[in-house]
Amino acid sequence: MEKEDDSVFVEMMGGYPLIRVLDFLMTFREFDYPLTAIAKNSGVGWSTLHTFFPNLIKNEFVIETRKVGRAKMYKLNTKNTIIRKLIELDNEMCEIASRELIDDYLKTHPDGDDNIIEKNKAILEDFEKEHTIGKKARVR
Repeated sequence: MEKEDDSVFVEMMGGYPLIRVLDFLMTFREFDYPLTAIAKNSGVGWSTLHTFFPNLIKNEFVIETRKVGRAKMYKLNTKNTIIRKLIELDNEMCEIASRELIDDYLKTHPDGDDNIIEKNKAILEDFEKEHTIGKKARVR
């Protein structure tokens, strides 16, 4: 089920539990989380998460970083080639969505504020220049 505040990645790939979990982990890839937080923040049920999370670990898409008490902490394995490509795909999707938003604005506001248009174009150009695996843009 798509929500109004879904990311571009979820909107384009579908609101499947695996996609939601990957989206959450890509968005906050610098941090590690216990499974309860991954499930809650992804909007995925605990039992649903357990149906596919072992495969994420097995395929080294997710790595265990540490233990806090009895809870194991996990984060996205950004050293994994497939995950790196997935992040690149996500960034490309965000760039396309940003361009579409600018184009839509220009179509609906032909006499719009040139400063806003130029500012948005400048933001998009900056994004393209800094487009690296460590950067992430989200369009809501």
